[in-house]
Amino acid sequence: MENTQIYNKRVPVCFQVAGATSNTEIGSTAESVFVVGNSEELGLWSPKQAVLLTRQGESDVWKGVVDIAEGFLLEFRYVVAMVAEPVYEGDKRGIVVSKWETNIKPRQLVVSADCNNETAIFGNYGNLERVGSGWLQGYSEVRLTLKNNSIHMWKSRDQKRRYQIKITPVDLRHRESTTSMIGVDDDDTDGSAGVQPMKGPFPDVEICVLTSDGDFVFRKQSQFGQLYNENDIVVFRAKTYHGQFLAFQVDFFLHNQWEPELFPQYAGFAYILPMNLKRMHGEKFIPITGVKHTPIGQLEVEFLVVRPLEGFEGSMEVCYNQHWKRRWRPLDVGHRGMGSYYNKQRIAVARENTVASLNWAGKHGADYVEFDVQLSRDEIPVVYHDFTVFITTKRRATRAEGGKVMDELYEIPVKDLTVRRLQLLKMKHVQDLQALDVDDMEVSGLVRQDSTTIDDWQPFPTLQDVLHRVNPHVGFNVEVKYPMQYQGGKAELDVEYFEKNDFVDRILTCVFSHAGKRRIVFSSFDPDTCIMLQLKQNKYPVMLLTQGYFGDKPGYLEPRARSPEICIRLAKCEKLLGLCMYAKDIKISPELVGMARSHKLVLFAWGVEENIEILNLKQMGFDAVIFDRINEYNDGAQQNIFLSEERDKMHGKLQEHGVLRQVSVASLKNSANNSLPGGSIESQEHGVAHQSNLANVTDEAVGNLPEGRTDVQGQGMLHQVPVASQANGLLGDSTTQ
Repeated sequence: MENTQIYNKRVPVCFQVAGATSNTEIGSTAESVFVVGNSEELGLWSPKQAVLLTRQGESDVWKGVVDIAEGFLLEFRYVVAMVAEPVYEGDKRGIVVSKWETNIKPRQLVVSADCNNETAIFGNYGNLERVGSGWLQGYSEVRLTLKNNSIHMWKSRDQKRRYQIKITPVDLRHRESTTSMIGVDDDDTDGSAGVQPMKGPFPDVEICVLTSDGDFVFRKQSQFGQLYNENDIVVFRAKTYHGQFLAFQVDFFLHNQWEPELFPQYAGFAYILPMNLKRMHGEKFIPITGVKHTPIGQLEVEFLVVRPLEGFEGSMEVCYNQHWKRRWRPLDVGHRGMGSYYNKQRIAVARENTVASLNWAGKHGADYVEFDVQLSRDEIPVVYHDFTVFITTKRRATRAEGGKVMDELYEIPVKDLTVRRLQLLKMKHVQDLQALDVDDMEVSGLVRQDSTTIDDWQPFPTLQDVLHRVNPHVGFNVEVKYPMQYQGGKAELDVEYFEKNDFVDRILTCVFSHAGKRRIVFSSFDPDTCIMLQLKQNKYPVMLLTQGYFGDKPGYLEPRARSPEICIRLAKCEKLLGLCMYAKDIKISPELVGMARSHKLVLFAWGVEENIEILNLKQMGFDAVIFDRINEYNDGAQQNIFLSEERDKMHGKLQEHGVLRQVSVASLKNSANNSLPGGSIESQEHGVAHQSNLANVTDEAVGNLPEGRTDVQGQGMLHQVPVASQANGLLGDSTTQ
C-alpha cells in the first residue's frame, strides 16, 4: 500500500525480535539480525540498506530504535545476515542474507508516539511461519559432489578400507612462496604446509548426504569429516567472494568401525585448485597423495560453480519463492499448451509450444501452461522441446535406390541456429509428414476464426513473445531444458553446450524484463539447473522434475533426477517449492505422496493421458496435474481459476460498495469466456490488460462512480476495477496464490 501523505513529525519506533539466532550462536560475530522495510530509514526493501539491530546481552533478543515519520503505514521484515567486511584490498562491504521472513504480507504498524511494537518471534506472524533462504549477492557458491563411489584407491588393501572425508577451503594468496600446493615437508603429514584457510564471512564448508534419511539438510562438518559409504551422494558447499583464489584441501581419514570414538588415522590428502573449476561445471579426477607423499589413488568429483545473476539485487518486499496457496481445486496445467500434437491418432488444435497452443489451453480452462525453453545460437531463449531439428534436403538416389529424387534428413542442434533461421523453418513431424501437419490453408482459417495473427501458430516463438502474447491470467510453468546423460553413456545432445551460468542467466534476465505480474514457476529435470535457478533469485519458485524409475524413455544417469526418494530430499534440502513427479511412479509407489507431503512440498504430476488418471491424481492430493488435450478433459465447462477468482473478487467489492446493479452470474461467466483469446481483455501485443470485457458487469457500475472513474476508493479498499488489477502481486492477489 502506498503512502501518499506528507509526514513531518518523527517519532522513535522500537524493533525487537527473538528466535532469529539460537543460544548456541551467542558470542559469534558471524550472523546478526536486521530490519528492512518500505521507508527510507529501513532501506526501501533493499537488503544492502537494512538496519542492523543490537543483541541484548546473552539472550537471543535483538533490538533497535529508528526515527520514522508519525502516521506512516510502516511495512517491514526481519532478516538474519552476515556482514562481509573488507578483508583484502579492493573488497567492498556486503550483506550476506542467510534467512529472512517470507510471509506474503509483511509486518505492519501505523507509526505513532505510543505505537506498541512488542517482541516478535522471527518468521512467525499472521498465524503463519515462513522463513526463506538468502540468494547470491555479489558472491559465488561452489558445490562439490561425491557419488558413484568416488574414491578410487589403487592398492587392494586400500580399496577394502572405509574413509572419512573432510574438505577445507584454502586461500592461495597466503601460501608460502617456497612451498607448492602439492609439495610438503616430511614432517607435514596432514598435507597442510604453506596453506591457510580462506578468510572472510564464509570460513566453513557445509555438507549434506542426499542418500541419508536423517542427514540431507546442510550442516557443518564434523572434526574428522564424513564417512563415505558405497553409493552415497555427499554434497559439500562453500561460498566465496574470491573464487579465483579459492582452493580446497581434501583430507582422508581411516574409519575405525570398532572404536569410532578414537582419533582416526590420517590416510592422505588431495587438492582441488581453481584451475580444476575453470569450466564452472563438470567432473574431475583429483590425485590422492598418501602420508609418504606418493600417489595412492584418485578422487572423482563433480563440481558446480554458481555465479550471482548480474544486475539483480533482489527486493525483500515480497517473495513467492516458497509460497503456494492450495485452492478449492487442484490446478490444470496444459502440457506444451494443448499438448504434443503428434502423440495421438489425431492432430491437436494447435502445434505444441506455440503462442496459439498456449492461448487455446487458457481458453479451455488451463490455469497454467507448461512449455520448454532453451537457447538459440544467438543466445535468445526460444520455446521448443527437442534439442535438435531435422533439416530435409533433396538428393538424387543411386541406381540401386531407383534413381529418383529422395528426401534426406540432417539432424542439427537448435543451439546451432539463430532465432531468425529457426523461425524460417517449415515444420513437419518426422513420424508422420502428412497426417499430422497443419497446412497453410488450415492455419489461415483458424487465424480468421480466432482473431489471432499467423505468427501465433508458428513454432519457435521466443520466450519474450510468449510472455507478451499469452493471456496474462494464464500462469507459466517454464521448463528449462539442459541436456543430460542417459544411463549407458548416451547423451541427450552430444555436442558442446552453453556454459550453465550464462544459459540460466539469459533465461532469468528475459523473465525479469518481460514477465510483469504473471504467475511463473520454473522447473527442470537437471538438478543443477534447479539449484542455480533457486540461488540466483528470490522471486520465483522452482520445482524439480523427476523422471522416475518407470519411464518409457531411457533413464537419466543422474540419480538426483531418477530416484524419487532422493529427489524429495534434494527439494527439501535446496528449499525448492516442490516436485513435478512422474505419474507411473506414483501409481506403483503411492507412498511417495505421503513422503513428499511430510516435507511440505508442493506436488505436480506429469505423464498422464486418460481422464480417470487425472482425476485419481487430484484425489490423491496433487496440487496440479500436467496433461495434453485440456479441451477434451474440461469440455469448456471449467474456466481459468485465477480469472474466476478475480471476477468473483471484483463482483464482491462492487456489491460491498453498493455499486453493482442487477448483474447475473451468467453474464459474469459469459464475460469471463470472452476475456480469453478471441476476446478483447488484453492487448495481444503487450500482454497487459487494457480493456475489460466485463462490460456487462461494470458499465452500469462505472456510471455510478464519481465522475465516471474506474476505481472504487471507498474506505481505500479497492483501487482498480479492471481485471488485470495492479494491486495483484506476481502470483495474483497477495493473499491468494
